Amino acid sequence: MLFRSEIAARIDFSALAESDRAVTVFNPAGFAQDGFVTAFIDYPKDGEAAADRISLYGTDGNEIPCDVKDLGIRFKYWLPEHTFRECEYVRRFEVAFAAKDLPCLGYNSFVARLCAPGAKSGLKLHENGAENEFLSFEIAADGSVALTDKQTGAAALNVFENTGDAGDEYIYAAPARNVTARTKDVPAEVELFERGKARVVYRVTHRIPVPYDGKNGEAADHTLVIRSFVTLWDRSRRLEFKTEIENDCVNHRVRALFYNEIKTDFVRVDSHFELLDRPVTPLPAWKNPDHSQRQLAFIELFDESKALLVANRGLMEYEVLRDGRNTMALTLLRGVGEIGDWGVFPTPEAQCSGTQTAEYAVSLGRDGFPLYREGWAFYYGESRAVSMSRQSGTAAPKDSVAELVSGDVVISAIKKAEDNEMFVLRLYNPLNEAQAVRVRFNPSVSRACLSNLNEEPGEELPLSGHTAAFEAGPKKIVTLLFS
Repeated sequence: MLFRSEIAARIDFSALAESDRAVTVFNPAGFAQDGFVTAFIDYPKDGEAAADRISLYGTDGNEIPCDVKDLGIRFKYWLPEHTFRECEYVRRFEVAFAAKDLPCLGYNSFVARLCAPGAKSGLKLHENGAENEFLSFEIAADGSVALTDKQTGAAALNVFENTGDAGDEYIYAAPARNVTARTKDVPAEVELFERGKARVVYRVTHRIPVPYDGKNGEAADHTLVIRSFVTLWDRSRRLEFKTEIENDCVNHRVRALFYNEIKTDFVRVDSHFELLDRPVTPLPAWKNPDHSQRQLAFIELFDESKALLVANRGLMEYEVLRDGRNTMALTLLRGVGEIGDWGVFPTPEAQCSGTQTAEYAVSLGRDGFPLYREGWAFYYGESRAVSMSRQSGTAAPKDSVAELVSGDVVISAIKKAEDNEMFVLRLYNPLNEAQAVRVRFNPSVSRACLSNLNEEPGEELPLSGHTAAFEAGPKKIVTLLFS
């Protein structure tokens, strides 16, 4: 498979002006989306480029709101295949924007021009919050966030909880002398950190006194500093959080709490090749008062009219509290000093001392694939961009390998086959009912067939209008080969 820079080098940008720059944004997700991207664009060191003179346009000719920062003079080099190294000094700019209409497993291109920006942002700033066309949020004096979806309702987010932890790396256990501290109703520092056309960022700082060692109850004199950056992008349907924990405490657990009023007995969890519905209340045989469970990309609570989804990057532990209001708890940090289920093995580095960073996001809406895709999109991370000058090429400014036409399935991988010259497209049906699936391939694809996990060709799939149709059974992994 080609790298992003190799693909971008093949795109035809011959129609650009000499001072224009193309920005090609890649979408690794198995669904089309509006991606949020930070691109880096280089201009001549002594040229006319300036942060207040860079505008961004889509292929439709419409201007796109963006935030531009001048990063100054940078040294740049490249290594041609058949000649000696080349280098130059350039003036580099950071451009942040919402990239519209990114195709499934493909890319779209945008043009940066040297002219006065005129695009109006869809973001509106509040005293301690902001809104776009889909969401509105307000930050309270205690740092908690009230998020409102303009169609489905509201939720209270990002109350932090610190408790002692007498467990090990496998499982949490509350100590005999446990002190639980929450940031609710405790004043926090709230400040506007970044205000732009593409995004608004607030910084919220909490300070939590920790008077005891969380395992043995010995007196301690610690203050836990938790600093959150709350970000709303233009056109976004999710509110994003980046939380930094200055951790000088030991034997404790830090969680973010998400209050809601959704009446349900189950929580939906993204798991390995499926979506699971787990009961909120454990079975009678469960003895540990803590009922923490595992997840991959997101957890969701929903009823007939609304849903709350909390996505994450690498935060595997969650719990739905049995507090009468189904409060979601997402573990951001566990600091413990040992591991073992048949002995005691010290692991001092598992105290996670120093600055630790957690990233998560919240979406409100209705249960179903549009909401799930917000969770997966955040989990995959920010879209990636490559900037180019004017060049000739054979590839179109917008293209895709394949796209889902129908079927509530998840594309999990696309890669070169191990033992032949075909390519692999792997997907799975996370639901309990069969799905009729149609995949439209790039026009250059001439053959497609079903396969097994060993990537051995199986049943041929006729291509009608470059589209293959097949059925994905309940909770089934399907592998396609194409060439």
